[in-house]
Amino acid sequence: MTQATLINLISQLETLELEELQKLSQAIKVRLNAIDESDKLAGFYSSLLTSGLVSHIKQTYSQQQSRLSLISVQGNPISQTIIEERR
Repeated sequence: MTQATLINLISQLETLELEELQKLSQAIKVRLNAIDESDKLAGFYSSLLTSGLVSHIKQTYSQQQSRLSLISVQGNPISQTIIEERR
């Protein structure tokens, strides 16, 4: 983030209402906690690697990446189709 962007954000803070400031404060706390947890996890993984307990760490996927989109299906409900085909 550039210095100009930071100055712009700080100046916009002065125009916010109390409720908006509280929501912003909560969002900042959530973001800082996520970063802190990420740093702790990275340190833990690093210590595992350096101690030789593990040779590599697999990449994990966040929940946002794993979300699947729903599709609409025409016809009978899936549960009814399964029951009928088992007969």
